[in-house]
Amino acid sequence: MTKEKVDEFEKGAAIMVADTLLEITGQESGVVIYENGDMLICNWASIFGLPRMDPFGYAPMGMNEKLTLDEGPEEIPDIGEWLDNHTHNILYDFNGDYPQLWGCPGKLYRVSGVTVIAPDGWN
Repeated sequence: MTKEKVDEFEKGAAIMVADTLLEITGQESGVVIYENGDMLICNWASIFGLPRMDPFGYAPMGMNEKLTLDEGPEEIPDIGEWLDNHTHNILYDFNGDYPQLWGCPGKLYRVSGVTVIAPDGWN
């Protein structure tokens, strides 16, 4: 998905439907927070659908569902500060990136009812 298509959505001209979060955010990795607060910090580049933990709890996987951009992007000046005000429970953070989110700006999206945060400067 191109930046032009995201810009179209922001103007209300189109609703974006995509296969991956990479298509929506233009990034390979970031933060996914489900409504119950479960949070994954992961690389989603090759995950089709929303990243969720595999049945054994080892790694994120997708279910191949189509993703719909509900809202966003919204600029967040400090992701860590935003997280301080939202309930979350880290299920997956393979690289230990969680502490780096404080002071890090990014973009927040609502995708298929889930909060997705793409930190600035991440792949």
